[in-house]
Amino acid sequence: MRNTVLDNHKTIAWDIDETLINGPNSRFFRDYIRNNPEKAHFLVTFRTPRAWAEEALEQLRAHGLDPALIAGVSSVPVDLFSAFANRHEEPSHPLLDDFDHWKGMEAARLGCTILVDDMEASVIRGCQRHSVTFIHSHHECFTVEKLVA
Repeated sequence: MRNTVLDNHKTIAWDIDETLINGPNSRFFRDYIRNNPEKAHFLVTFRTPRAWAEEALEQLRAHGLDPALIAGVSSVPVDLFSAFANRHEEPSHPLLDDFDHWKGMEAARLGCTILVDDMEASVIRGCQRHSVTFIHSHHECFTVEKLVA
């Protein structure tokens, strides 16, 4: 299985919800991981605490994806997520900026050169700051390629 965007990357960071699970292109992404085991595939998620993030491996198994194909799971620190969850009560919380940069920073730390995610507003600045390519998980390039794959 080929994809003009993903094929250029050896190490890929994947969001979970609305990307690998319950998104319009989730099946395509799971098939891509399954058919490209030579690549390093990491889950980088806003799910927290870590135990909830790791539940995604079993959810992916239920969708036919072997968790052994996932190189690792990274979960946002609880304090960053708390700042995000309470952003309406504390819109100037100093950790909100860290939250917006976390996925891009974590993807770069893992050696990922691309992040596939549905929450552009919460990840794009971190991807730009850490030189990680961002692609929206609902992007039509995946839908079109599903039809010809």
